[in-house]
Amino acid sequence: MQERLREIIKSKNKKFYDNKYLIIHMDDIGMSYAANEAAARLYQKGIATSGSIMMPCPWAVDFIKWHRHNSQFDIGIHLTLTCEWNSCRWRPLSSSEQVNKLLDEEGFMHKGFEQEIKEAPLEQVAIEVQSQIDLAKRWGLRFTHLDTHMFSLFFNDEHLLYLFKTARENNVAFHIPKSSIWNEYRLQLAETFDFPIVENAVSSGDGSDYRAKKRSLLENVSKLDKGLNVLTIHPVIDTHEIRQIIPDWEQRYLEYLLFMDDEVKEHIQKCGIKLISWEEVQKHYENHF
Repeated sequence: MQERLREIIKSKNKKFYDNKYLIIHMDDIGMSYAANEAAARLYQKGIATSGSIMMPCPWAVDFIKWHRHNSQFDIGIHLTLTCEWNSCRWRPLSSSEQVNKLLDEEGFMHKGFEQEIKEAPLEQVAIEVQSQIDLAKRWGLRFTHLDTHMFSLFFNDEHLLYLFKTARENNVAFHIPKSSIWNEYRLQLAETFDFPIVENAVSSGDGSDYRAKKRSLLENVSKLDKGLNVLTIHPVIDTHEIRQIIPDWEQRYLEYLLFMDDEVKEHIQKCGIKLISWEEVQKHYENHF
């Protein structure tokens, strides 16, 4: 199976083997003011090439209003079926009667994802996913791709097929990591639907302090292979609110600082890496969408 997967990836991604392509992607936009402000600054810095927004979250509309005046930046929908925090909770956009299996005992989205969402009926998942897409369209978001919060919809084959179909119906790209293709059925999906598969998920670096994390990030970037790579970050600026919401908020703040650092941008350029957006990836495949 692994050999067939390599052949499928090689066939689908052949246009990306002439260089080291990297999407620097910002997750969890719309979750807080801290995330929105960090995303806007990193877009304007010219280093972040993509991001995705969580439609059920309280700051989603704020970012979409910003994006209307900055529509040149690549943005997707971060389909959200879970809420992992204790002090900041959100609910589905659909009515509780329609999606009761997506709710915990307090009426919020589940904190966990693998078992709770894996066993959720496809009908309820589809209702909520469509509600999030419809609201984004109603608010005027020009989105270029779909991905999923915590990859929560990747643990059930039916859910994954639905996501493939939904991305195609909306004529947008779909973030499919190589690690998600782990059985024969998924292999057939990857072969049938003409979407690129992300070969390498690049880490933003390890380390509890800025210098250590920066050193680790630069090493990871230096080792980048040719092909389609994605480096996912969750940047935030430092606010009192974000300190209360996220226990390890400092790691997200460090990611923001790292990618605002001119030396990081210069190092990426020196390594001969081509920064690319999901919209640019889509254009390689637009004849098949």
